[in-house]
Amino acid sequence: MSIETVAIFGQGYVGLPLAYSFCKAGFKVLGIDIQQSRVDALNSGKSPIEDLADAEILEMVDSGRYLASTDLSAVSNSQVIVLCVPTPLDESGAPDLTSLRQAVETVAKYAMPGALIINESTSYPGTLSGLIKGIFTRLRPNETFGFASAPERVDPGNLKWNQRNTPRLVGGLDSTSLDRAVDFYSKVCDSVIPVSSPEVAEFAKLLENSFRQVNIALVTELSRITSTVGVNIFEVIEAASSKPYGYMKFTPSAGVGGHCIPVDPMYLSWFARENEVIANLVELAQGINQGQPGHIVNRAIELIGGKKGKVLIVGMGYKPKTSDLRHSPSVEIYNNLKKLGIEVEWHDPFIETFDGKVSANETLGFDLIIHAQLVSDKFIEEASLSGVKILDCTGVIAYKANVFLP
Repeated sequence: MSIETVAIFGQGYVGLPLAYSFCKAGFKVLGIDIQQSRVDALNSGKSPIEDLADAEILEMVDSGRYLASTDLSAVSNSQVIVLCVPTPLDESGAPDLTSLRQAVETVAKYAMPGALIINESTSYPGTLSGLIKGIFTRLRPNETFGFASAPERVDPGNLKWNQRNTPRLVGGLDSTSLDRAVDFYSKVCDSVIPVSSPEVAEFAKLLENSFRQVNIALVTELSRITSTVGVNIFEVIEAASSKPYGYMKFTPSAGVGGHCIPVDPMYLSWFARENEVIANLVELAQGINQGQPGHIVNRAIELIGGKKGKVLIVGMGYKPKTSDLRHSPSVEIYNNLKKLGIEVEWHDPFIETFDGKVSANETLGFDLIIHAQLVSDKFIEEASLSGVKILDCTGVIAYKANVFLP
C-alpha cells in the first residue's frame, strides 16, 4: 500500500517535528491534538515549540500538505497513524497511560482496515503487543492492522542531532509490520535499525535514559563528597575524561528534568516490580537525582548564613537555553526557597514570565546567585565579577574566587 497520508497524534516536542519531517518529504500530514488553542496556532503558522520556528510551521501550512485538527475521526483517511502522546507518571510514581489509552481507543474506532499503527510514546515493554494490540482486538476483532514500535529519540534544543541523522529503532509485531515501518521511517531518517520485536525497542528506550540517570547520579553523589573536602568536581571530571577508553563524561547539575530522565527509568522500575524483580540501581539513582534540588537549597541556606536573604536563580528551564519547564529542578529550588521565606528572583532570557514575574537583569542586592543552567555567557560572567556569592551547578565558572560548588 502506497502511503499518501500520515496522521500523528500529539503535536508537541515529539509529534510536531515528526510532522514537519514527513511534510517536507512530500507526505500529506494530519496533526491531531486535543488542545484547540494549539491547533489554531499551528494552522495560523505559529509554533508552540522551540525546535521549529514560526516560518517552518507556516511553510508546512502553505504547502497544503499539513493540517492540524482536533477532529479525531479524520484519521480514517491515513494509511499510517503514529502515536506521540504524553506518558507521564502518576502521583504514586507508576506509569500513567491515560492519554495513550484514549488515543489508541480513538484510533481503533476510526482507522481504516490495514492501517499501520506505530507507537513512539515511551512506555514499558509489552505496551504495543499488550495494551495497544489488545484494544484493537477488542474493538475491531475481525480486521487486520499493522503494529510497530519506534520509540522517540528527541532532544529539544539539540542543534547537532535531529530527526534525519538520529538512528531510529523499529520493532514490529510481525514481519510485514516491521518492513512497512522500516520503509516508512526511511523516508525521513538516514539510519533505520530493525530489531527482533517491539519489546526490544521498548526496552532499549528505557535503557538509554536509565543509563543517563545512573551515571548522572554517580557524579552527583561524587560532587557532594568532593565539595565536602574542598576538591573541584569539574576538574576531577575533566581529569578522568583524559582517559581515551572505558569512560564517558557526565556532569552534576542542579538536578535532572524534562520528560525523559526523571520518568523513563521509573517505567523500567515499575515493569521490573510487576515481574517480581527490583531494579535496585535504577531506583537508587532516581532517589539521588530527585534529592539534588533539596541539596542545592540546603547549600544555598548554608552560603547565605541562614533563612534570611535574597537569592537569584539563573536558568529556569530543565536544560540550558530552553523555556521548557517540565520537571525543571530550578522550579523546585525556587519554590522550596520561597516556602522557607527566602526572597527569590530569577533570570532567564528564554522565559517570558514565571510566578507572575519577569526576568531580573541585575545582580546587585542579592546575597547569592544560584547558577542552575547556562542561559547567557555574558550575564554569568558579569555576575562572577560582581562580588556576589555564586553557587555554580554548571561548572562554567567553577574556578572563580567567589564561586562555590554544590
